[in-house]
Amino acid sequence: WAFKTGTTNPWMRLTTYAASGYTNTYADVNPTIDFGQRVSMKLWSDKSIKVCIQVRETGTTAPIGFDGGTIGTIEYVGASGKQANGCPIPTHTVTASNWTTVEFNLPTEPKAAFTGDGVLTGSKGVIEGISIIPNGGMGVYNVYLDDVSVTSVSTNLTIDTSATIVVQNSATDADVPAQTLQFSLGAGAPTNAVIDADSGLFTWTAQADQSPSTNAIPIIVTDDGTPALSNTKYLNVIVRKVNTPPRIGGLPDSVVEVSSGTVVTFTATGADDDVPADTLTYSMAGAPAGATLNSATGDFSWTSTGTLSTNIFTVRVTDNGSPTQWDEKTVIIRVSPTNAAPVITLGAATVTEAFANFETFTNNTPDEFVMFKKPMNSSTTTNYIDTTATNYTRVVTSFPAGNPDGSAKVMMIGWSFKTGQSNQWLRLTTINAAALPNPTIDFRHSLKFSIYTTKSLKVGLGLRETGTSANIGANGGTTGAIEYAGCSSQIGTTPIPTRTVAANTWTTLTFNLPTEPMQTLTGDSILAAAKGTLEHLILNANGGSGAYTVYVDNFQVVYNYSLASAITMNTGATLAFTASGTDPDPGAGLGFGLGADDPSTAVMDPASGAFTWTPDGTFVGANAFTATVEDDPTNGAFPKSSSANFTVNVVADPVGPLSAGSTSSSDSAAASSASANE
Repeated sequence: WAFKTGTTNPWMRLTTYAASGYTNTYADVNPTIDFGQRVSMKLWSDKSIKVCIQVRETGTTAPIGFDGGTIGTIEYVGASGKQANGCPIPTHTVTASNWTTVEFNLPTEPKAAFTGDGVLTGSKGVIEGISIIPNGGMGVYNVYLDDVSVTSVSTNLTIDTSATIVVQNSATDADVPAQTLQFSLGAGAPTNAVIDADSGLFTWTAQADQSPSTNAIPIIVTDDGTPALSNTKYLNVIVRKVNTPPRIGGLPDSVVEVSSGTVVTFTATGADDDVPADTLTYSMAGAPAGATLNSATGDFSWTSTGTLSTNIFTVRVTDNGSPTQWDEKTVIIRVSPTNAAPVITLGAATVTEAFANFETFTNNTPDEFVMFKKPMNSSTTTNYIDTTATNYTRVVTSFPAGNPDGSAKVMMIGWSFKTGQSNQWLRLTTINAAALPNPTIDFRHSLKFSIYTTKSLKVGLGLRETGTSANIGANGGTTGAIEYAGCSSQIGTTPIPTRTVAANTWTTLTFNLPTEPMQTLTGDSILAAAKGTLEHLILNANGGSGAYTVYVDNFQVVYNYSLASAITMNTGATLAFTASGTDPDPGAGLGFGLGADDPSTAVMDPASGAFTWTPDGTFVGANAFTATVEDDPTNGAFPKSSSANFTVNVVADPVGPLSAGSTSSSDSAAASSASANE
């Protein structure tokens, strides 16, 4: 609230008194207190305040905390007087921004009349209000209140069931030097009573099965002399039996969503600590028409009706103690038109693993020190190349725009085909190159890379069946037959590729090796279903004779998987698939997503269901995923969802993409670079 500026003696009175139209279902209206005891509370305020309490002299005999009534005069407690406008003058201050325990010792506190005479009369009454006076100026105040308690100070105590007593015991010893004293409880002490052996602090909360009772609790202090001597005093506690409220359970923890015509059932349960146990009955308020609740068993049943409604009601359990006590909770049942959950399908997955790119190479890394050797190195196709023109392979940072891989560096290849010849082609070879001599690939999967050419080309692959067991990208050897992949025929010795790359545009080529047409160079036109090496790029002139400039980048192996079982992939590889969903009900579309605990770097497009993930070393091990689809019904029904789980085992890539070799032209440097890559 805020205090007005310019006012005289401003104050604010928070009251528990029941006003018309207000119902408090969680606490008694005016809680009973004992005028011979202390009332304390914890307060926090963002500005300094002064506080006192209003106590109504109702003369009630109700237990502490129970409703003590609203009839009787009111006195200010903790106030030295009051202003002409009725504003009290409190004696307790709460400083700004500090939790403060304010205690009102009712017998000794200063008092002032509100509607009474400034003197507390009777043994019991109620706390009906808290008066707050600004001590930090006008304007907005935010105050927090907690733990309003009644404390009795005595060694002869009378308490109610569930009340807690705290006694700070002390002891002295005449021996010099002083001996160590230890506190303990003697035989007959309540089993749930506790005393701190060093400090003597005693606490006990009287349970329902411990009331009514009279307890002489032995408090023992023992020294560590020889022999050990002790002294015992008794704490006398009378526990009055007070009816404790029952506790309700068995109700739905969340909103119940059902379609019209569905039968909703549950069984309310009640627990009561009183001994002997009270008889419990069940009731409800505000329930939908036709709902039934068995008052003895708590069995609830309702056949939902209507097409769209939200039904909020309370279920209560009440005991037959004196006074009666109860507990209740709210139940929410929402009825909507029928809506079936969509079904999610994960689809086929691919894992794309790069084994050669050129990001770590020095700009203009020259011939022989990149993945492919320069065009003149292939004796098979040298006759088609114009030897008077420069031919080369090198790494460059300046290349045509539009590279789909977004790389900063690519490999550049240049040569010129002679004029006056037919079936011109070039066999670009990796064999014995100084960096990545013959990279291992898997013939049971796909090969993918990006290419740009200044004149149209037909492109195929030369694959050597080495039978290597090396990791993808590692040197796979140079022994074994060679097959031309992605080539439908041969004219003489010239293979004819099936892939055409148009001029002046970046193109991504994918070769599904198990299904590609094959021709032979030294093999049998059948590609072994095993690992081998990429040894050649077949580049056929499709744009006539003359100069060609070609750029290539990001050579990758693409694995095809089903997500029905766990898959295994290397760090740095990319898993991709597109989830789909089917929904028999009308709706505005489906939305896709991932589980809250899925790896944070994974991405699923909410509209298309496209999933991608490139794990790094922090995800080595098993990674569990949950893909979800949720519908968006247009008929007022509640959205429904379904999910599918899959597991990805990530292992550290032992090789990684092609790394930079030496740029030295000496034989020894070149050999050293090749060894490092192997």
